[in-house]
Amino acid sequence: MSNWTVSKPFRIGMNCDAEKQYNNDPKDPNKYEIEGQKVQSTGIQMAEYLVKLVEEHPLISYVEDPMAECDVEAIRKLKDML
Repeated sequence: MSNWTVSKPFRIGMNCDAEKQYNNDPKDPNKYEIEGQKVQSTGIQMAEYLVKLVEEHPLISYVEDPMAECDVEAIRKLKDML
């Protein structure tokens, strides 16, 4: 017999810290540069990618800082998709 009790649910999430990945360079603005990838992504592409991750990994229950604060369009798109 175990004396363990569960008092709080266990949740798995991911912190995207998208503000650091957001490119504010005037030559090529409003794109995300993911470390290790050679391709830049738009906010909509990032939203689609995050939704795909959440769908493929059902244990993920939250996504923290998924988009840069100034990328309002991508934030709306992500909320609609989720």
